[in-house]
Amino acid sequence: MLRVESNNFTRLTLMMVHHSPHMKGSRKVVITGVSRGLGLAMVGDRLIQLTWRSKKGFVYDRESFGLLGEFPYPMEGWGLTYDGASLILSDGSDSLFFFDPETYQQTRSVKVTLDGRPLQRINELE
Repeated sequence: MLRVESNNFTRLTLMMVHHSPHMKGSRKVVITGVSRGLGLAMVGDRLIQLTWRSKKGFVYDRESFGLLGEFPYPMEGWGLTYDGASLILSDGSDSLFFFDPETYQQTRSVKVTLDGRPLQRINELE
């Protein structure tokens, strides 16, 4: 099992790749220069990472953590997951935004409710 996570601090982000559920064989990489890196999802051999307020996403090689590219998106980046077809992004609102994992373009959005009321501050997507 391979699990990835991102912990953010003011001027650096720690990305971790865990090769087992018991965290054995983990790799930790500190990435500087990333503005509050938050959501992180694995898509094939790429790691896709959001930033909180800079509205910029980063694409890394899963093995080397080398930067492959970056892309803009129009909202804050809180949580990110991949469902096998779309990247799903949260921005702290009551909406989830679906993005094409190849073009990084938004394809749709959905409102999230609980008991008929908007569910705000959606985060930690898995």
